Amino acid sequence: MKKALGVAFVVFVFLASMLVGVGNANPFSFFYEFIEPDEYTKAPVISVLSPANNTVFNKDNIVLSFEVDVGESETAVETVLFFVNYLTDWQHDNIHFFYPESAPFVHEVNLTGIPEGNHSIVFEANERGAYNHTHAFSIASYETICFTIDTSPETKIPEFPSWTILPLFAIATLLIITCTKRLPRNR
Repeated sequence: MKKALGVAFVVFVFLASMLVGVGNANPFSFFYEFIEPDEYTKAPVISVLSPANNTVFNKDNIVLSFEVDVGESETAVETVLFFVNYLTDWQHDNIHFFYPESAPFVHEVNLTGIPEGNHSIVFEANERGAYNHTHAFSIASYETICFTIDTSPETKIPEFPSWTILPLFAIATLLIITCTKRLPRNR
């Protein structure tokens, strides 16, 4: 009997420690009831620093730089930037996820090997918070930037061979001679 109680106690301590660990990993999901954010709570702010929207690049790489901060809330007791991710349209099924330890979250990376054409990057930021000791909320924001990769050489104005000026000069001379013959002469 003592051995069974000892095993039960060890199992209880193990399960309790796992429960505490889950609660610490995401404090808003275990003990709180989730509700919709109120009108005084704003979504996280995503600021794309580079590249500028609708930019054309003549190389196959760009520097992606962005910052994410928690949104303002007049009523929340606590807010935390829960996760941030971005998805590039040319890297299929490759979402880049981040779990920031603090806000603002800043990220910069050199993206290389981008194919020719029009592209987009979609950003998502999710914030969680609590209004009191029983209600929590989750609110997200999204941002999309577009850009173009065009590595083809610039279109140049074609150069004319030097001899092409001679026919133009001859035509202009004939026009001048013809026009001066038709003009009346004052005598």
